[in-house]
Amino acid sequence: MAQKLQFAFKLEASQTDNKTNVIAITSITTKDDKKYTLSETDRYASRHIALTKTETYKRVRKSLNQRGQERTIWITCTEEMIQAYFDEDNNLMFNDLYLKEEKKTDIVESTQKNKSQLNLKNISERFMIEKFVCKFSNAKQWIEIFENECKRFEIEEDTTKIEILRLFLDKTCADWHSATLKTLKVEAGWSEWKNKFLDTFADKGWSSGMYAIFYKYKEGSLMEYAIRKEKLLLDMDENIGGKVWSHL
Repeated sequence: MAQKLQFAFKLEASQTDNKTNVIAITSITTKDDKKYTLSETDRYASRHIALTKTETYKRVRKSLNQRGQERTIWITCTEEMIQAYFDEDNNLMFNDLYLKEEKKTDIVESTQKNKSQLNLKNISERFMIEKFVCKFSNAKQWIEIFENECKRFEIEEDTTKIEILRLFLDKTCADWHSATLKTLKVEAGWSEWKNKFLDTFADKGWSSGMYAIFYKYKEGSLMEYAIRKEKLLLDMDENIGGKVWSHL
């Protein structure tokens, strides 16, 4: 019976010249459904002389005309390909080096991780909370709202809360998140992250409060001004009375 291999091809940028496209072999699969990957130096089709001589490969090359395009094709091995890809016991190799088998569990874990990240993004988009802005947000009030939103979506795992938190931080605060990952790690738990957040961003002076109180109308819509003024005051103190802020 003829030997067949399934090659996964992808057109991508050359490592030496970003303007040049090259065809890479992202995996090789055998008839018994075992998937193998090549080393970084051997993954380019130009190194696979026996393969590139086949008519099937020539059609693949014509089919890939835009960067990022992929094709997965079964190819019947020529005698030269059998010599290049199989040892005497039918183990898969290339350049006298055995290829790395990609285990099913690795593929499943990778897929689950991607789905998890996608789900986090979908959930975060439904959170009724604005991004935390270092200069103007009330840290204590904001983190309470964030925790309430986590409860609403039944997010209980500390690591998940920490991951979602990053999605709601502005650029400066996102840098804080990255730095904290290096010192606390995700395993530290939500309570430690929350305390660190409050220690860093909780208002230690009068700046945000004074900004809210002295925020005055200058130009534009009075309605927009009133809404902005109310939000600033409520960020400072959510229990502030309507009569109080209307006189400011």
